[in-house]
Amino acid sequence: MKKLLLIIPCFIVFTSCATVLNRRTQRIDIVTNKRADVKINDKVVINVNNRTKFIAVRDIQPIKLFVFNDSMSKELLLDSKSSFPYWFNIYANAGLGMLIDKDSPKRYVYPKRVYVDMTNNLNTFTTYNPIIRRGSLQLHCSFPWINNFLLNPIDENNYKFNTGFMGISLGLDYFYKTNQFLNISASGVMNFFIPFPAAVDYSAEVDMMESAYLSLSNNYRIKRFSIGYGISYSKNIWAHKYFDWGDPPPPTREPVTKTDYSIGLIFPLYIQAGEFFEIGLLYRPSFLTTRPLTKFKYDHLISIDFAWKIPLIK
Repeated sequence: MKKLLLIIPCFIVFTSCATVLNRRTQRIDIVTNKRADVKINDKVVINVNNRTKFIAVRDIQPIKLFVFNDSMSKELLLDSKSSFPYWFNIYANAGLGMLIDKDSPKRYVYPKRVYVDMTNNLNTFTTYNPIIRRGSLQLHCSFPWINNFLLNPIDENNYKFNTGFMGISLGLDYFYKTNQFLNISASGVMNFFIPFPAAVDYSAEVDMMESAYLSLSNNYRIKRFSIGYGISYSKNIWAHKYFDWGDPPPPTREPVTKTDYSIGLIFPLYIQAGEFFEIGLLYRPSFLTTRPLTKFKYDHLISIDFAWKIPLIK
């Protein structure tokens, strides 16, 4: 067992990451917004529903694409670049693995997904979807997993500040223009102190924060980014609780739970990281409390969100 524990770190240090983690081949998807045939290195590849899938052999040499239909043709070159596992050698083995990976074809990676616009004459492509048709509808399913709360509960002298994990959101994106869409969502977040669901035992005094809210926002797509603004209506809960597990010190105050309902804004920012996957930053300030009394006060929620956009109507 001790020998095995010594072998594992040695294997990591003296083995190159790209050689271990990368396959000799990779899949590439060619997506067009109109029906088109594709030749790859002068070989015709089957196209299904405006999508061509093929297996490429990793190499330093570019791949030559010829995309054509009855009205247009494009000649494209897919250049390779050093893959993430190659650069990960710097962290994993102080860069020693780069010496092994330097001349290996497994070092390289091509764009995994290529979008070709067949409505212009430019010999260009993008690695993100440049056009979503007007009238398209997407299901927005996301997990606002890191949540920063700043709450000002009624009749409390100080702001309550905490950061925790876990949340869920479900909504719809409707594209009323090719680069603009409306989003309506229902979300719930909390400040659980570890980043994964687990059975835990709290001890002593704990501040628990939760928020459930509805939001409506207008959003703009700019290349692989989307940025928006809108309104929100939220239910914010702050609870000061005491748990006597593990013989903790006595409480400094009585347990209390306070809930208010507030109107505010929301500002979402997302970057497309995959065909359907996006990473976002949400800022949701609130200014007007409507219940249990009407009052102007500032609260906010800042979330790092992991979202999947699933097409319902293309």
